[in-house]
Amino acid sequence: MIKMKSYKTVLLIILFIYNCDEQSNIITNPISENNLIYNANYADFKSLNSGMEKYSVNLNWESYLGQDFISYEISDQDDNIIQTLTDQNLTTYSMDMELNDFKDVNFILTTDSESQNISTIRVFTKPVYGITNFTVTEYSNYNQLSWTQSEDNDINQLIIYRAELDPGSDLPLINEINGNPNPSIWSNLVELTSNISTYTDNNVLIEPDYYYIVKSIDGNNGHRYSFMSSNISGAIDSGIIFGLNNNYTISLTSSESLNGEIFSNKTAFSWNQYAYDDFYEFEIWKSEEENFIIDGLESSLIATITDQSIANFEDYNDVGNNKTWYYKIRLYNIYGNYIDSETIECNTSL
Repeated sequence: MIKMKSYKTVLLIILFIYNCDEQSNIITNPISENNLIYNANYADFKSLNSGMEKYSVNLNWESYLGQDFISYEISDQDDNIIQTLTDQNLTTYSMDMELNDFKDVNFILTTDSESQNISTIRVFTKPVYGITNFTVTEYSNYNQLSWTQSEDNDINQLIIYRAELDPGSDLPLINEINGNPNPSIWSNLVELTSNISTYTDNNVLIEPDYYYIVKSIDGNNGHRYSFMSSNISGAIDSGIIFGLNNNYTISLTSSESLNGEIFSNKTAFSWNQYAYDDFYEFEIWKSEEENFIIDGLESSLIATITDQSIANFEDYNDVGNNKTWYYKIRLYNIYGNYIDSETIECNTSL
């Protein structure tokens, strides 16, 4: 009797193990076209280097496992096809972009039965990193210029431009025309190689006020101007943000407060456009701390925007689910002066 019960027990255990294995096989079986849910979360469409390169971004996604696969397609915001990929195992694509460009891209899956826009994300590139710490020191018969070299390793050339103005004149603007500062104000003083970090301007007179900018040019002919500097002590410091004269402040609005939208894979916010000629750049700073300080240990610079017509941003960089992030914007003008926004809170959903 005892043996019979033991046999029954062993038999039940075997049947239990077999059924568990069978259920396990059902759960872990490769996903077919009949039960595949290939959506924005499963596809995990993203860019791991958005904002880190000047002329390209890498797009990444999870492979589709269905037997009905035809292609992946990458398209722009106007639904123009950028690339069609017919290798089902591909999970990355390097997309060429313009310098400091922002672009919405769609990830489209085509199968035997349909084409579906799986996800849309915004990607961007960074600008040329210009020279920094640009100073001009006046001596009796020359001006000494010095700066810190660009962090970009592909800078080929530097061009120094000079404006010569009557004493007491308004600060000059760059007002670029065809890739050069306004020729009615600025003259090409000298062209240098990128490894130079000082220059002596010997062709100076006692009377005029001199202003200088340095253009850094990379191997793709992309360029960036430095902040302006002058031999006149305090002149550049007086170049306050033009918009302040019209009570401009940077006002941030999250998508949550604007229209109640909270996303699981990004945060989104916008601001009031800056429409004055002294614009140089927006810097977007991010932190997990509400009372963070820009350029402090608890904050990180996540984007630099040199197109003043841009007035919104979407952050896809490791924002996580059900998290709270804090952002600030710093606006610089061409004289190196700046104003900061208040802090904005953005949340992600589960």
